Amino acid sequence: MQNIQQQRRMRILRCGIKALRILHFLTVVGIIMNIGLLACGREEKIDVENVPVSKEQQLAKPDVAKENIQPAVKLTVKIIPDMPTVKQDIEAILGDGGNVSYRWEKNGEVIAGENTQRVMKERFKKGDVISVTVTVDGNTASASAVIQNSLPEVKSVPFSPQRGHRGIDISVAPIGFDADGDAVDYHYQWVINGEEPVGENRQVLKGDRFKRGDAIFVKVTPFDEEGEGQIYKTRPIIIPDAPPKFTSAPPQGFKGNTYKYNVTAEDPDGDAITYFLASAPKGMTIDSSTGVIEWQIAPESAGAHKIEVAAQDEEGLRAFQRYTLTITMPEGENK
Repeated sequence: MQNIQQQRRMRILRCGIKALRILHFLTVVGIIMNIGLLACGREEKIDVENVPVSKEQQLAKPDVAKENIQPAVKLTVKIIPDMPTVKQDIEAILGDGGNVSYRWEKNGEVIAGENTQRVMKERFKKGDVISVTVTVDGNTASASAVIQNSLPEVKSVPFSPQRGHRGIDISVAPIGFDADGDAVDYHYQWVINGEEPVGENRQVLKGDRFKRGDAIFVKVTPFDEEGEGQIYKTRPIIIPDAPPKFTSAPPQGFKGNTYKYNVTAEDPDGDAITYFLASAPKGMTIDSSTGVIEWQIAPESAGAHKIEVAAQDEEGLRAFQRYTLTITMPEGENK
């Protein structure tokens, strides 16, 4: 009985020893695994640190740093217009904006009070050298321009007379302007019915160069010592009908008892002329076709008589000739 119990105790003891050995083995294995994991992690870290890096990658900075770097800005400035004159203000145009300041100079000297983008035209004249220095956030840029010649202009071209007709010279008197104060002269070209007659390039157009119904205008080109301005074209004028023109004068005296005056007139447009007396003493007559005036003098004709002769063309235009005829009777004849 005792032997059986002793054997049982021995079996229990051996099982306990075996369990302790297994537990010890598992502990050792766990330690080894932890050591292996640590070693792998160390090796992995070492591998990352020892990856070859190019020179460009070494010089490259983090993206955050890149965002804080402002690229260099090349400041540019330009003066407009490109060919400035005294007819308009000038301006400085920047290629970029910012905290801007301006310094304007004329012929090397600072223009007092001009510290904005624009300089008024009253501050310079032809031939001046205008320069501007612009400062933007510490960056500076400059530009310069020479004030050019301002070409003259024609403001108006009055005709004289305003209602010219055939036989009457027509002239023009241009009114011009030069912003630089230069002397202005003019070239002329007359245009008749759309054509430019050769040689008609003077200020005066002769009265025999046109006729009733013609459309006439003149092209006027202003110029100064440096160049020509824009051509000015007048509005066309239509040449109207011309009235007849008397070519005779009343006689200073006459003999006998018959007063006679051969009236003559001509029409610039070539129209036929009809004559009549608008005012005359009793008994005086005129031939409507020939213009011959006759008057039989009687004793009662003595005294001063106002006479008005009219010549009328086919269009109804009239010309008048007025004079006073004085009749003196010898002594004894008026009794």
